[in-house]
Amino acid sequence: MALGAQRVQVLRMVFLDNAGIAIFGAGAGLLAALLASRALESFLYGTSPRDPLFFAAAIAALAFIACAASLLPALRAACINPMVAIRCE
Repeated sequence: MALGAQRVQVLRMVFLDNAGIAIFGAGAGLLAALLASRALESFLYGTSPRDPLFFAAAIAALAFIACAASLLPALRAACINPMVAIRCE
C-alpha cells in the first residue's frame, strides 16, 4: 500500500495466496486419503472407502474453513496504515 496498491488489491493478494495453499493441501490430502483408503476399509461401516460424495463434502468443508480462516489476516493486511508498517521496519 505504501507503493500505491489499493486495499482491495492487498485483500485479494493475501486471500489468493492462502487459497492457493489450501487448494494444494486439499489435493495432497485427497491423494493421501485415496492411498490410505484400502488400509482403513475395515474401520468403515455403511460407506465405501472411495465414496465420492464423502470426499467432495470433506473437501468443501475444509475449503470453506480455509477461506474463512484466511479472511481475517487478509482484512488486517488491507487495513494497516502504510506509514506505521514502514516505521516498524
